[in-house]
Amino acid sequence: MAKLTGSLLALAVSLGTLAPVGQARQDSTGPAAGLWHLVAKDTDEQNIPEHRMDLRLYPSPAPFRAVIVNRVTLEDIPYAVATFDGRTLRLQMRAHAEQAQASIAWLEMKWNGTRFDGGYVDGDGKAVPRAVALKLIRAKSPCP
Repeated sequence: MAKLTGSLLALAVSLGTLAPVGQARQDSTGPAAGLWHLVAKDTDEQNIPEHRMDLRLYPSPAPFRAVIVNRVTLEDIPYAVATFDGRTLRLQMRAHAEQAQASIAWLEMKWNGTRFDGGYVDGDGKAVPRAVALKLIRAKSPCP
């Protein structure tokens, strides 16, 4: 039985339905699937800084999911709300117990064909004052 279970697990990994620990499952359902680095828009993409946030996007199976990846433990930290309509990615972190969820800014990123560009916006879609322009670039290797 253990041999059969191990064989099925290996088959699932090879078919892309499961991924080894620390790697995102690649999915052919859209350009967003996988591991991404959130960095300042002017970051050199050949020299990704250690000071960044890593996100993993799971566009399917539905519903769409997005998580922050803890680069020490490799645990997924889910967003309160995550949407992607094929062009616009919108993510909102969970509010602390003493905050209203509506008061939390959104990370809003637009797909440009190779990466996402954008930044933080308020609930009405207006740019958050003094917010840095950001981009999401596809990770070239698994975390960390």
